[in-house]
Amino acid sequence: KLIAIAAMLIASFAASVWAVKATPTAAFYLAPYRFWEFLMGVGLVMLRPAAPKVRWATAIGAAGLAMIACSAVTLSRGAAFPGAAAILPCLGAALLIWAGAAEGNFVARVLSLKPVVFVGLISYSLYLWHWPVWVFSQFALYHAPTPWQSAGLVALTFALSVLSWWYVERPFRVKRAIPRKPLFAAAATAMASICVFSGTAMRMEGLPQRFPPQVAKIVTQATPIASATQHCFGIDPGKVTAHTLCSLGDTGAAQASFILWGDSHAEVLVPEVGDIAKRNGRRGLFAGSPSCAPLLGVVRFDVPQCRAFNDRVMAMILRHKEIATVILMARWGKNAAGTAYGDEGHGFVPIADDEGRAARPADNAAIFARGLHRTVAALRAAGRQVLLIGPVPEIGWTVPDVLAHMAQEHKDAVMAPPDSEFYARESDVLPLFRALDALDGVSAVFPHEYLCRDGRCAVRKNGIPLYRDEHHLSPYGARKLEPMLSRAIEPLLAGAS
Repeated sequence: KLIAIAAMLIASFAASVWAVKATPTAAFYLAPYRFWEFLMGVGLVMLRPAAPKVRWATAIGAAGLAMIACSAVTLSRGAAFPGAAAILPCLGAALLIWAGAAEGNFVARVLSLKPVVFVGLISYSLYLWHWPVWVFSQFALYHAPTPWQSAGLVALTFALSVLSWWYVERPFRVKRAIPRKPLFAAAATAMASICVFSGTAMRMEGLPQRFPPQVAKIVTQATPIASATQHCFGIDPGKVTAHTLCSLGDTGAAQASFILWGDSHAEVLVPEVGDIAKRNGRRGLFAGSPSCAPLLGVVRFDVPQCRAFNDRVMAMILRHKEIATVILMARWGKNAAGTAYGDEGHGFVPIADDEGRAARPADNAAIFARGLHRTVAALRAAGRQVLLIGPVPEIGWTVPDVLAHMAQEHKDAVMAPPDSEFYARESDVLPLFRALDALDGVSAVFPHEYLCRDGRCAVRKNGIPLYRDEHHLSPYGARKLEPMLSRAIEPLLAGAS
């Protein structure tokens, strides 16, 4: 039996390590990829190790607590989980269970305190209640809760958990307190009803007719754009060639004379850049990869293939002399500041190059600057024209969702964030871009000059969202930048003739 358990554990763990990269949502939610975590506990029970001596049990229990605490502190929002990252908390839990077999050790005594035990009693209710409380609070508040609001939500979650534990869990656990047949019949009916309702909603695409026309117009802007690039966005670095990258603009032109290179912020602008190129009879390429800014020699640890992707794109550009213009666009602020933004949280996003690795967010700026200088210098040395598209203001909350919610409640409060937040966020980016703009063969265009006026960075125009989420422009927002982009791009395309 133990061999079978070990084999299943290894197979499930290997599948989890694969899935966190290949299909992260499934890796988190589906049992085959999480089964190994439960099997660690099963293995502990089957091995039945002798209880450690008290003096050792305290050390073992403390080590287990330290592993769990380390995971809680170091795992960021964007971390690949479960996979290998789940070993530490799972092993920590196993050590705690083993240490608990030795009665009287210090860690066991602490965990046996009545308040701690009570939290354990209501833990399942806490697990069930915390998510709906959190989700509906953001829906009601239009934003992530403040620290004081979060404290109130924690208190509310505890209160609801105590009530459901007392009135639902306890009676259910007492034999014959609740007749089983009616209970299971009601549960089966509820599950069947949920399945029917969910299936109907999916088949009818979420019942969009439930929204008034103005709300529907807002919600449509949440749809990702540039779907034509899906097959070439984020391709394997080894497959980067002029033939595998997407073409844009006048696809009837003999060869590509420019390239748009960047991350998903660049992908958003593919339709607009393509329209500009088509009007000028030019064909271009799009080289894009998720969360991968075009910074040569820079490693971003949550995007392990980024450096190789950028190296291959640069090599491809240098091979094709006909590519005379390179347009660079990315979510610059996140890479330079070293943190996410707004409702994403503020987890550390470290980057590194051959000269050093960021140990804290403030270290990112110098590495970011070196990477951008490296990219621009390589392109200038090869005689290419470079156009830098500056940062798009990050809003920090999902714009269409909030505006749709406000429209449903007939509210029209101004939600636009102050431009001071944008300038603070991009304090390491904007001066760098302006300095590069002064170099021969380099020009820059700044979307915030259109989006941020009168002390605010707009989130809507004529009632329609300019963003599709917290920081990507919506199709409507991207179109609003086309005149600005056209003035910057057209002279470069004309000069490439």
